[in-house]
Amino acid sequence: MTDGDLGRFLLRIALPPVRLGLYVKRLQARSADPAARVVAIDELRRAARIRVT
Repeated sequence: MTDGDLGRFLLRIALPPVRLGLYVKRLQARSADPAARVVAIDELRRAARIRVT
């Protein structure tokens, strides 16, 4: 495995949890907006189910 292959492999493994964490932070910020609150809460529940899996 070359350095490039190793880097791509690590990004594939490490990147999804980081992206999910950033997504959750954005949803938490959106949940402060009354108009977007219902959608944000639903998406936060979905993200919580993904994290458990």
